[in-house]
Amino acid sequence: MKRRLLFAFWLLCGLALPLSVLRPETSSASKLLTLAALFGLLTIPLTVAWPYRRALALVLASYALVLVGLQLPVRTPDSASLRAAYLAELRTWDGAHYVWGGENHRGIDCSGLVRKALVDATANEAVRRMDPGLARRALELWWFDASAEALGQGYRGWTHEVTRANDFLSLDASLLREGDLAVTQDGLHVLAYLGDSTWIQADPTPMRVHVDRVSATGWFTRPIVIMRWRALE
Repeated sequence: MKRRLLFAFWLLCGLALPLSVLRPETSSASKLLTLAALFGLLTIPLTVAWPYRRALALVLASYALVLVGLQLPVRTPDSASLRAAYLAELRTWDGAHYVWGGENHRGIDCSGLVRKALVDATANEAVRRMDPGLARRALELWWFDASAEALGQGYRGWTHEVTRANDFLSLDASLLREGDLAVTQDGLHVLAYLGDSTWIQADPTPMRVHVDRVSATGWFTRPIVIMRWRALE
């Protein structure tokens, strides 16, 4: 009876995880579901090893090692490497479908695009450099959602203001760095700078992510505030 219940519990967790990840829209509830499903799946090795003391000790030691490792401080950051990874991640979204509140390749919105790309870039750098501190930072970026307006206000100290302009054409390009964010001053939209007068955005008008050079059309005519990710400095 116990085995059947455990199997049903694991099956439920196994089904809940892809359901929580595949939905474009994210929320605190969906993220809690993801964490709960992961926690449930992590009980499988414990349950299997439970009758065997050595195996159980090995599993517990492995979990403890991961938990302790995640508490280690961030190493000296390589902002150039992280910026390159961020720009590469941003470009992978070109052509993706727009969904308000979305944060995956089934649909993404403007703030989701600039955050998700940084989450993935930070996580990849954490693995490449074996840096638990960066892994913690990626988890924080993933957990705390932020609208375009919030990013334009320096949400959680993640971003800071560089300059303001009446529109993109009047913007002093010499102040820009690749990866900078342009948040419309009404807080409705955010774009990310790819360099060479080129920006990427999840645009609700054509309902897709696209890359464009600055022109006197669309969002490029709006008053903006340029924000910079502190992690990329």
